[in-house]
Amino acid sequence: MTDEAASAGFFTSEHFGKFPRVQILTIEDLLAGRTLQMPPSLERTFKQAERVEPENKDQGSLVF
Repeated sequence: MTDEAASAGFFTSEHFGKFPRVQILTIEDLLAGRTLQMPPSLERTFKQAERVEPENKDQGSLVF
Protein backbone atom coordinates (compact mmCIF):
# COMPACT_ATOMS: atom_id res chain seq x y z
CA MET A 1 0.00 0.00 0.00
CA THR A 2 2.82 2.41 0.84
CA ASP A 3 4.59 1.50 -2.41
CA GLU A 4 1.43 2.34 -4.38
CA ALA A 5 1.08 5.66 -2.56
CA ALA A 6 4.73 6.50 -3.23
CA SER A 7 4.36 5.64 -6.91
CA ALA A 8 1.71 8.39 -7.28
CA GLY A 9 4.49 10.97 -7.21
CA PHE A 10 4.48 14.49 -5.84
CA PHE A 11 2.49 17.68 -6.21
CA THR A 12 4.78 20.68 -6.63
CA SER A 13 3.56 24.00 -5.27
CA GLU A 14 5.18 27.07 -6.80
CA HIS A 15 5.74 28.67 -3.39
CA PHE A 16 5.69 25.83 -0.87
CA GLY A 17 7.65 22.96 -2.42
CA LYS A 18 6.77 19.30 -3.01
CA PHE A 19 4.05 17.26 -1.30
CA PRO A 20 3.13 13.58 -1.78
CA ARG A 21 0.04 13.17 -3.99
CA VAL A 22 -1.26 10.16 -2.04
CA GLN A 23 -0.72 9.97 1.70
CA ILE A 24 -1.66 7.19 4.07
CA LEU A 25 -2.52 7.98 7.68
CA THR A 26 -3.38 5.24 10.14
CA ILE A 27 -5.63 5.66 13.16
CA GLU A 28 -2.48 5.56 15.27
CA ASP A 29 -1.03 8.43 13.19
CA LEU A 30 -4.19 10.49 13.63
CA LEU A 31 -4.31 9.89 17.37
CA ALA A 32 -0.66 10.93 17.59
CA GLY A 33 -1.56 14.24 15.94
CA ARG A 34 -0.04 13.59 12.50
CA THR A 35 -1.75 15.44 9.66
CA LEU A 36 -1.54 15.48 5.87
CA GLN A 37 1.42 17.21 4.31
CA MET A 38 -0.05 19.95 2.16
CA PRO A 39 0.46 23.62 1.30
CA PRO A 40 -1.06 26.07 3.75
CA SER A 41 -4.52 27.32 2.85
CA LEU A 42 -5.42 30.97 3.28
CA GLU A 43 -9.08 30.39 2.50
CA ARG A 44 -11.65 28.10 4.00
CA THR A 45 -12.46 25.01 2.02
CA PHE A 46 -16.18 25.80 2.14
CA LYS A 47 -17.77 29.20 2.14
CA GLN A 48 -20.11 29.86 5.02
CA ALA A 49 -23.71 30.51 4.01
CA GLU A 50 -25.24 33.86 4.80
CA ARG A 51 -27.60 33.77 7.79
CA VAL A 52 -31.22 34.42 6.87
CA GLU A 53 -33.80 35.35 9.47
CA PRO A 54 -37.23 33.75 8.95
CA GLU A 55 -40.02 36.16 7.95
CA ASN A 56 -42.56 34.59 10.32
CA LYS A 57 -40.89 33.91 13.66
CA ASP A 58 -44.00 32.28 15.16
CA GLN A 59 -43.83 28.52 15.04
CA GLY A 60 -47.09 26.97 13.96
CA SER A 61 -48.70 24.03 15.70
CA LEU A 62 -49.92 20.74 14.32
CA VAL A 63 -53.58 19.95 14.76
CA PHE A 64 -54.50 16.27 15.04
